[in-house]
Amino acid sequence: MQYEVKQRVNKVDSLQDYNLRIPELDLYLNQAHMIFIKETAMPRFFNNRGVDRNQRSIDDLRTLIIEKHPITPASFDVESYKVALPTDYLFHISSTAEIVKGDCTKKGDLFPVQHDDLHESNSLFTSSFEWGEINYRFFDGGIRMFAPDFQITKVYMDYIRKPALVHNAKDYIDGTYKLFGTPLSGSQDSELPEHTHPEIVDIAAKLIIEDLLSDPNLRINKIMNQN
Repeated sequence: MQYEVKQRVNKVDSLQDYNLRIPELDLYLNQAHMIFIKETAMPRFFNNRGVDRNQRSIDDLRTLIIEKHPITPASFDVESYKVALPTDYLFHISSTAEIVKGDCTKKGDLFPVQHDDLHESNSLFTSSFEWGEINYRFFDGGIRMFAPDFQITKVYMDYIRKPALVHNAKDYIDGTYKLFGTPLSGSQDSELPEHTHPEIVDIAAKLIIEDLLSDPNLRINKIMNQN
């Protein structure tokens, strides 16, 4: 992908032959990755339907989707529970939970609520063991789930994980460098399906051209800051 980005940049701006260093290329490729993932998984303006809005989006990100990741919840207070997000967590897709009331155990589905909603004080919208519905919302510690008269013993989360950093450190000076504060060695290609790579290359090339045209010193400053 690094070679393709260089070719695309030099093709767009044919009067120049930009000598982009490996860490610079990798920086832009990883930025392009995150742009692609965010716009595919969680676009800000698309009826909030996320990655499941069509099969194309699912196919684009299928290699990053983790299904039914088990998490044991802890008590938040007398009427709610909490779970920490996985260390490789990026975006939430959906979750189910194992819930218990008396001698009965069943599966419940998690439904998001707004922070300013009075959902637990309204009998029409409160979490319900009988209906298998659990209200939840995100906070700094992860996910808080409301269970006023039942227990939550297990949560199974579907989510999009963070991708591995794309890099080609093996061909750089001493075979190592840092990107986003992470020491890198060897090489790592994109974990996304191959059919997405041309679009990611296009995004990376556009980012480079925009930076070069706006400020010739900008790309140097960006790579120095990342190291």
